[in-house]
Amino acid sequence: MSNKPTYRAIATILFCVGIMMSCVTVPKIDSSAVSVAEEGGITFTKISNEEDAVIGPGIQNSNFFVGSVKYHTIRWYAAPFIGLSPDGDYVAYICKVNNAKNIYLKRTAGGSSIIQRTFKGGIMDMAYSPDSKMICFSDNSDGNQNVYTINATEGAAIQQITSSGSAESGGIYSPDGKIIYYTKEETSVGATGVISYRYYVWGYNKETSLMTQYCEGFTPCPLPDGQRLLVTRGNKETGNGEIWMIDTKSGLETQIIGARDKSFSSPDISPDGKTILLVSNTRATNIRPMNLDLYTLSIDGTKLTQLTFHPGADVSPKWSHDGKQIYFISGRGNAKANFGLWKMNYRS
Repeated sequence: MSNKPTYRAIATILFCVGIMMSCVTVPKIDSSAVSVAEEGGITFTKISNEEDAVIGPGIQNSNFFVGSVKYHTIRWYAAPFIGLSPDGDYVAYICKVNNAKNIYLKRTAGGSSIIQRTFKGGIMDMAYSPDSKMICFSDNSDGNQNVYTINATEGAAIQQITSSGSAESGGIYSPDGKIIYYTKEETSVGATGVISYRYYVWGYNKETSLMTQYCEGFTPCPLPDGQRLLVTRGNKETGNGEIWMIDTKSGLETQIIGARDKSFSSPDISPDGKTILLVSNTRATNIRPMNLDLYTLSIDGTKLTQLTFHPGADVSPKWSHDGKQIYFISGRGNAKANFGLWKMNYRS
């Protein structure tokens, strides 16, 4: 089984783009180390093994020229590839077996036992309900990308949440479990035949079955107050991902962070609601290529702090229920940069 970071959605939905001018020649990376010097003081623990065949997001690295100037771009699928049960017992991930991608569970305490929870074949992302009893996920195995839910521990009954002809993904529960927020893709064809994509955050009310469009953006992350959302938006000029805060009652929209040479995505809020965990592209140097690493940011947009520096991509981060650990997918500790499940301690 191969778990190279290839993915069908790599050209279709929920991408962040990081672009920068490249004037350096970078040697071949070595991802076999568990950590690097800049990560001193952090303990990294691998939860998975090679047999788990953990699937990570699609990531593209490429160069392009504008005249004689070379630019480098890195693009990645931003929706979450892992889910962490709020009770702290299980971490869910996507495993590829016989070309079928499904949700599997492992205990956070470790061990080799795994539990397969879906049997569809095209799982793309996932999130737990606040009571740890349900898992929301998106799947495109029938050629139409939709959002579904399933019991987290037993049975095989699946409830389909969305059923439109548009691609829908990235479902996540509100803090009270009453709403499932998700991303809906809208496409349009210009006069020259070029297809453009726009993404909007919608919500499905479980009590009324009503669908509501809230704002432009993708990868929604509800804040603990249940009223505000963090979303990722692509800058209209650069395409780089920015993090915005949306007040669902007042409609107020506030940009939290954005930059011309960095892209941000996959926000996850800490249990106390004060710190955002996110993914961003790290600038290339003479010894490293542009890469994806984990960062934290205060909810007011200050104190951007880089947590990881490893040459293997670090993505899909999730806070533990007590905010003391971070679970994520990484290509570290593996000479082939295959993805695995990891956790690290966090000190504010």
